Amino acid sequence: MPKDGGQVSHGNSFYLVVQNGKAVKYYDGYSEEDKGVPYDTIAIDLETLIKEGPRD
Repeated sequence: MPKDGGQVSHGNSFYLVVQNGKAVKYYDGYSEEDKGVPYDTIAIDLETLIKEGPRD
């Protein structure tokens, strides 16, 4: 919590990051559209990355 009691600002993006710290995919974390945030796509991509194993 900020010392002055103000609001905290933060981004609304997600990145899929591999073990060496490299971001391999970007996801928009905000959407006003019916489809919304792509949680299913994020989960599938994460499962795929886990199955593929570590990257250089």
